Amino acid sequence: MMRRLSGTLAICCVSAALLHCGEDSDDGGKAGSGGKDGGGASGGAAGSGGAAGGGGIGGSVAGAGGAGGAGGDAGGAGGTGGAVTVPCDPPTTATKAAACIQLAPEAMKFLPSNPKLDGKGVLVVQIFDTAQIELADGGETKAVAGVVLPATSPDGGQPEDTLANLTSKPIRFDDLPMPAKLYARALFIDDTSLLGTPMDFPFPGVWVAGIDLSGGIVDQAPLVALPLSVGQGTGVTRKLWALRQLTVDVSRATGLAPKGNGQGPVTVLLTDKPQLTSTSAMFGGGKLPCGDLSGSGKVSVSGIVVGTGPYWLTASLDDYGLGDKDLAGALAAVEVTGSGLKVPAGNQLAFAADAYSVSGAVQLTHAFDPPDAGSDGVSCGSKDSGTD
Repeated sequence: MMRRLSGTLAICCVSAALLHCGEDSDDGGKAGSGGKDGGGASGGAAGSGGAAGGGGIGGSVAGAGGAGGAGGDAGGAGGTGGAVTVPCDPPTTATKAAACIQLAPEAMKFLPSNPKLDGKGVLVVQIFDTAQIELADGGETKAVAGVVLPATSPDGGQPEDTLANLTSKPIRFDDLPMPAKLYARALFIDDTSLLGTPMDFPFPGVWVAGIDLSGGIVDQAPLVALPLSVGQGTGVTRKLWALRQLTVDVSRATGLAPKGNGQGPVTVLLTDKPQLTSTSAMFGGGKLPCGDLSGSGKVSVSGIVVGTGPYWLTASLDDYGLGDKDLAGALAAVEVTGSGLKVPAGNQLAFAADAYSVSGAVQLTHAFDPPDAGSDGVSCGSKDSGTD
C-alpha cells in the first residue's frame, strides 16, 4: 500500500482505484561545530553533528551524520496552556544562523515487551537546503547538518535511549549557512534493527517530524521551512508523529462470490470520511502481496496509521492482478451509491489516542464486474498468502 519511507516520508496510496473510481463508478555549510561529535554545553548550547550522509532513511540511516549533544537546560516540550518559547542563543559566527529544535512527540502507550515498539531507540535530526529531499533514484539529497542521538559508543555500537529522554531538550545547530532557506527533518527509530538497512516500506515504530500529517499522508510531502535570520538563534517546536502499528483482518462476506479465483493483492486503507473520492485523505493502510480469500477464512494485513482517528476502514482484493488503478474483478469493502463509492457505516475504526498498536477487521462486501478480456492468472503460494 505504500511506496517507501524516504526523505519526506513519501507514502503513496496504491489503492488509488478505490479513490479515483469513487466519483465515477458504473458498478552546503558546516553542521554546528563541524565534522566531529559535539558534546552538550551548559546553558542550552550543545555540540551539533557533522555533515549528514546522503543515504538517509530512504536507503540507510548509517550516514545520517555525526552524533551531537542535545541542548542544555533550556526549554522542554511544554505543557498545556499554549505555545512554548524555545530559547536559542545566537550563532557563533555573526554571518550565519543557529536553530534550536524542540521535538514534541505524541503521547503514546509503549509496549515494553515488544522491542520494536517499546519507546527506546535512536533519534536522527537533519537540516536540508531543500523542502523536497527525495531523489529520482530513491535516495535523498545530502543534508547540510545532522545529529544522531544517543552518540555512538567508543566501540562503534549504537546505543538506545527512551524517546522521552531524547526529546527532553532542544537540539541545537550552530553556524548554519545563510541566506539559504533551510528545513529540518527528525526521525525516531524505535526498531533499531532497521538501522543501516534499506527500508522500502514504512514500518511501525518510526516517528517523523518536519512534515505536517494533520491532513493525512501525502506522497512527497515537503518539509516545513525553518524561520531563520542572519546572526540570530531561532527556536522552533516540531511535532513528532508516530507511525503506529496497524493490523487488519480481511475476510469475504457470506454470499459474496469472487469473479476470479479469490486470490490476489489485498490492500487496506484508512480515511477520515466515508465517501471515497480522488481527494480523500489517507491516514494509514497496508498491503499483503497476495491474499487467499477463495474460502471462508481471513487474511491479516499489516501496515501503519497516523493520528488519533476515528477513521473509516476499507479494503480491496485485486483478484485479477490489474494493479492500483483498475477495480475490474476486484472485491472491496464499499457500497456503490449515486454519488460514488462509500465505506459501509459499520467500518468506522476508533482507538485510544495513545494506542501504539491498532487492530481492526473488515469484510469485503462488493464484487466489481470482471475485465472484458483476459483470465485470472493470480495465484498465491503459502509464503505471502497471509491465510489464517
